[in-house]
Amino acid sequence: MCCWRHPSPNSQAFQLAFTNLLEIIHSEKSNYVIGGEINFNFLKYQIDTHITDYVNSILSLGCISLTNKPTRFSSTQQPSLLDHIYTNIIDDNTTTGIAHYDISDHLPIFANLNFHPKCAKKYRPKIRCLNNFDLPSFLEDLNIVFFYLDFHNQNNSNVNITCNNFILV
Repeated sequence: MCCWRHPSPNSQAFQLAFTNLLEIIHSEKSNYVIGGEINFNFLKYQIDTHITDYVNSILSLGCISLTNKPTRFSSTQQPSLLDHIYTNIIDDNTTTGIAHYDISDHLPIFANLNFHPKCAKKYRPKIRCLNNFDLPSFLEDLNIVFFYLDFHNQNNSNVNITCNNFILV
C-alpha cells in the first residue's frame, strides 16, 4: 500500500488514523508492506515527542521501518528521513535501499522482500464419521444439548441466537 501525508504541522489526525489502520491489519494477522512519503522525520526520533510517539505506536503493533537513512536533501535544511517503508514481514533476505537518482528533492526508496503470501484456507464443513455410529448414544447426547439450550425459554425469542447457541455446542 502507498501512503502520503501532507507535511502540515498537525500530524495527530494522521497518526491516529494510521495506527487504527495498523491495529485492524494486525488483528487480522495479515502481512503488509506500506511505503510512501509520510513526512515524519525519523532522524528526529527521541528529539521530537510527536515523532517518538508515532514510532513507538507503530513498533508496538509489530511494524518495523525498513528505511533508516536520509531520503531528502536540501541546500537550505539538514538531511531528513521523510520517506518510509513499513512492514510486519521479518525476513533475513530483505533488501532495502535508496536509489541515488535526483529526479526531485526526495530520493526513491525500495524494498525487495522474499516471502510467500499465505493462502486462505478453504472452508471445509465438519463431517461426521458414521462407521461407529451409535444411535442411542447420539440421541442421549442430543437430549443433553437440548436440555442446556432450553429452546422454550421465554427470554430468548430470537431464533438466530438460539441457532447460534446450538451450533456452538
